[in-house]
Amino acid sequence: MDTSLISLMIQIPIVGLFVWFTLKVLSETRSEREALATRLSERERRESETDTANRKYSEESLSALVSGWQKFSDERDDQWREFLIAEREARVVGLANMAAKIEMLALQIKAIQESLISILIDKK
Repeated sequence: MDTSLISLMIQIPIVGLFVWFTLKVLSETRSEREALATRLSERERRESETDTANRKYSEESLSALVSGWQKFSDERDDQWREFLIAEREARVVGLANMAAKIEMLALQIKAIQESLISILIDKK
């Protein structure tokens, strides 16, 4: 046999083994990529669910906080209104009492003035 034919006969199984090995590696790489893609999509789904749950919890917490603050604010405003109404009523009563006292003092001063005038007129 010719040496080139013997060389070819030796190379054919080696090339066949190389092609088989390459196809096997490509097949495993493809299956690993598919498994990785599956894991990534599962991870993204879980993260999405977690983000959705966190967002819902945050919105509920914020809503509860805002409604609680609104309730507190309304109660505080009602208390202030009641206080201001009571204070205004007390000031009105106090001013009315002061007005009555001022009128009484004005009458007393007028009476004193009339008395002084009558005393001064009597002395002349």
